[in-house]
Amino acid sequence: MRVYYLNLVKIKRMLMIGFLFGAVIIIMSMTLIRQIPRSSPVQARPYALYKMQTNQKVAALTFNVSQDGKNIDSLLDNLQNTHATFFISASWIKSNPALARRIIREGHEIGVLNNSSPGTVEKMKEEILKTSQLINKITGKPPALIRVSREGCNDMFLITASDAGYPVVQWSVDIFNQKNNDKDSIVNDIHKNIHPGAIILLPCNAEVAKTLPALTEKLIGDGYKLSTVSEMMKPGPSGTE
Repeated sequence: MRVYYLNLVKIKRMLMIGFLFGAVIIIMSMTLIRQIPRSSPVQARPYALYKMQTNQKVAALTFNVSQDGKNIDSLLDNLQNTHATFFISASWIKSNPALARRIIREGHEIGVLNNSSPGTVEKMKEEILKTSQLINKITGKPPALIRVSREGCNDMFLITASDAGYPVVQWSVDIFNQKNNDKDSIVNDIHKNIHPGAIILLPCNAEVAKTLPALTEKLIGDGYKLSTVSEMMKPGPSGTE
């Protein structure tokens, strides 16, 4: 019978070497992991809303109000039971607080219309917040949307508006390139270009005010539900899918 003797010293030495080797591997692995650059989370780029993505026949009538308010009463009179969104400037609401309150009182929506010339981000944000606070003070309802001119809708404005908490709402249908401004031409042009989720920009002039009853009757007769932009943005039957 053979007898085997275990050399405890050698076994302990081998275990120690194995332990140290494993520790070195772990330390090196952790060092390499720390050196691998972590990718930063992808941030969604701010964008302007030109139309709603939907298959439902919904649309919103919108107006940019920055001049005198002589046609606003007529516009409101002729909107009847249709609600619209009015984007108004700070200078206009200062001069026409009663009209602004009437817009809200009759169930319409007010958004910020930014007409200031390009400047620094800080000045732009200050102007946005100033107009918003003025609208809230006069009407008792803070605006939820903002609009800017086509030329002013750039990355700097989109980022500034987003940082201030306002979605930028532009438009997908207008009549500003139309040669004829009579009632039939306005109705036919809008009807020809309307689509599900359309945001329609109309000028605040006397001809449009007179045309509103015929226009809304035509669109509603074609199966469209007309609402404010914010109402159209809501999910569900009254808004988008």
